[in-house]
Amino acid sequence: MVVGESGQAFRWENGVMSSLGALPNRPGYFGSSALGVSADGSVVVGFSYSDNSILGEAFRWENGVMTELGDRPGGYFWSAGLDVSADGSVIVGFNQATWDVGDRAFVWTAASGMLYLDDVVAALGVDVSEWRLFSANAISDDGMTIVGRGTRPAGGSEGWIATLPEDWVDRISYELTVTIAKSDWAGWGTVTVEPNLPTYILGKSVTLTAHPNPGIAFKKWKLYEPNHAGDANYMTSDPNNPITIVMTGHREVKAVFRCANGVEPVLAITLGVLGLYALARRRA
Repeated sequence: MVVGESGQAFRWENGVMSSLGALPNRPGYFGSSALGVSADGSVVVGFSYSDNSILGEAFRWENGVMTELGDRPGGYFWSAGLDVSADGSVIVGFNQATWDVGDRAFVWTAASGMLYLDDVVAALGVDVSEWRLFSANAISDDGMTIVGRGTRPAGGSEGWIATLPEDWVDRISYELTVTIAKSDWAGWGTVTVEPNLPTYILGKSVTLTAHPNPGIAFKKWKLYEPNHAGDANYMTSDPNNPITIVMTGHREVKAVFRCANGVEPVLAITLGVLGLYALARRRA
């Protein structure tokens, strides 16, 4: 099986060249290039002009359908899939990041979406702060070993190799716990979480919105730093509502409400009882 480009991406097998087409694109921009193929030839990766990019967007082709892989925020919208694992489940390539950083290596799976490889490796406990990984050029058949090019700590361009654990996607998937402070009283209000998922992949943005009940006002969020749930030493406050947080570890967030008139519920109930008692005595 051979893949490549002849105006657009193609597969060549047994003397027959088949066009893979292109992503939906802007008028005047039509073309694609196939750069990697799975072991049995059923999955092809590369880049194509698209509605999103006149430079190129990474794609995954399977069963006659070309699917865009998107782009990470910042810089030009420009990405390309350079290689794919034997079973077609893991794709590597590059994505144009911010204006000053340039290209960054990415890894993609259906479960994780497109992630910067250096972010993944750092989340797994490897210090790559002095490295710049420009592109992931190839991946092993089992999808665990990735090689590419970058800049070494001492300066200058150098190739690199990264080996991921088999369960790497699970290890960078995090739980978000959202509670209401003083939740022993049910009258405060509610919180919606969007998207509301069991776990969130590294870098996923989550929006929290507090909805006070009548007579109640929202006060603030208590935000605990990743992997420090419930520890006041790693807690900050935010009065904004709604807020968006980025998942970089297991997180805990508490919504704090208050009575709109400034009286705490227990005190309000006490005053109410005393008032009724006084009224009863007056009538007696």
